[in-house]
Amino acid sequence: MSTLTERRAADTAAAHLLKHLEAHGLTVEGRDTGSTCYALVVRLADGSEIWASGEDGISHHAADELTVWWVRHYRTPDADTWRSLFLSGNNDFPADTADTAAAVAFYAHYLNGTPQACADCHGDGCEHCDQEGTYLPPFPGRNTTH
Repeated sequence: MSTLTERRAADTAAAHLLKHLEAHGLTVEGRDTGSTCYALVVRLADGSEIWASGEDGISHHAADELTVWWVRHYRTPDADTWRSLFLSGNNDFPADTADTAAAVAFYAHYLNGTPQACADCHGDGCEHCDQEGTYLPPFPGRNTTH
């Protein structure tokens, strides 16, 4: 399967996450990321992207094969550098999928708005910021990482 419409109709982990992302009002594109990897991508107003996929990029596999969702922010679509925003891992596929979609929506809304300056480093770079000095607040839900 190669189109997002086909993936939406399939019973894959990606199809489940896509339904949750669309319920949050997000515009999502599917992307083959190389080899056998697949990610759901939300483009932001500044041209950066938020990617969501399963462990080892297996979101196109059956839902019962997925154990971890990850969410990353890429400043440029082809960049090798990214910032981890969220990592699920409760081995509860429905809850993890809902939490992952909520994390994508949270960061998409935040990064499309007016991101705050970091109180710790004032944009000079620290563990709470991305490589551009943009403060990335912790996701208020479960499984926060970055």
